[in-house]
Amino acid sequence: MKKITALLLVIIISAFSLVGCDSPSDVPAGMQLVRGGDALGYYLYAPEGWLVSSQGNIAAAYVSTVDTTSVTLVEAQMPEGTVAEYFEAAKKDFTFEIDVTVSGKDFKLGNAEEAKQYIYEYTYSDFKFRTMQVFAKFDGSFYIFTYSSQLSERTG
Repeated sequence: MKKITALLLVIIISAFSLVGCDSPSDVPAGMQLVRGGDALGYYLYAPEGWLVSSQGNIAAAYVSTVDTTSVTLVEAQMPEGTVAEYFEAAKKDFTFEIDVTVSGKDFKLGNAEEAKQYIYEYTYSDFKFRTMQVFAKFDGSFYIFTYSSQLSERTG
């Protein structure tokens, strides 16, 4: 479990930068560009060897078809209320119950002006997962970064 958390922190710290910080030629060692550019407002990196699977406006990468550990980043509409209100409203759309272990903690993400972290666990199809989401505001834009990983083998 500690190895997963350590990998998560390395990915988060080096994986995301909002435009104005890096250029495309500044890909961190051992990482690959998933998506980024001035027009998008961000750069998202994932470890080399991960499969890039971006679709539409969602930047995404995952480890493999066997290990579905993944990162995604999407620009979303700026919430009208607080990030906490946004997250609480979004929880109602989940088709499964989540157990929130970190709720709205301040988080350093690239050069975001404000970023809030949420970590939750859930069971889906008899597998247990942990997800971290960071909701970040930068230069009038709102981004949702998600890291998700399976915690255990089949529970049922």
